Amino acid sequence: MNIPAQAPLHLLHTSAVGTLATHARQPEGFPYPSVLPFAPDARHRPTILISRLAEHTHNLHADPRAGFLVVDAPDGDVLNGQRVTLLGTFEPVDPAPELVARYLRYHPDAERYLVLGDFTFWTMTLDRLRYIGGFGAMGWLGGDELDPLPALESD
Repeated sequence: MNIPAQAPLHLLHTSAVGTLATHARQPEGFPYPSVLPFAPDARHRPTILISRLAEHTHNLHADPRAGFLVVDAPDGDVLNGQRVTLLGTFEPVDPAPELVARYLRYHPDAERYLVLGDFTFWTMTLDRLRYIGGFGAMGWLGGDELDPLPALESD
């Protein structure tokens, strides 16, 4: 089924938490999921703020390929809720003032992590994504299909 590129954007811009699935180093190759806050960057890509000590950070350094799941399940009804699974690679990004301000708009409490100096921002470059908007409304999009959408200056 064809899904318009705008379909997953609302979910990405209104959700605050996602599940990051990296490739575990030990035991090697197994999926390693962890839940963490995120904020979409101006190009709608998930940006995470993670500790250098975290297991998923070590996993991303060894293999930057990852999955990222965002779910909206009102009243716990996961099968009828919206969800998007993003596939791509994460890379550390410079904490430019615009990026920091944008992230803090989504997660004001994250400022306490920034002062520790141990946390870095990582952004996902999308290869593909699978959006499910409820029963019978689903489809794949290429990561490049989000690129033509206008970048956001603010939300």
